[in-house]
Amino acid sequence: MKRTNSEIRKQARQALDGNWGKGIIATIIYLLIMGTYPNIINFAAPQDRGLLSSSLIWILLCLPFQWSFFVFFLHIIRD
Repeated sequence: MKRTNSEIRKQARQALDGNWGKGIIATIIYLLIMGTYPNIINFAAPQDRGLLSSSLIWILLCLPFQWSFFVFFLHIIRD
């Protein structure tokens, strides 16, 4: 059974009912962390050295954080 986009949006709004504050705070924290740190790395790293290795480390550190962010919203939708 395939659901329409409007049905999916309705389910998401119902799941967020009473959880809007948590969702907004989680999203702001996520955006601050994901948007701020890479800019610091790009500013502090020399032009040709260290940027690739620091970016790779950043990506590996972000994977668990991104996973937990998605799981947080899946938990809200499923409960």
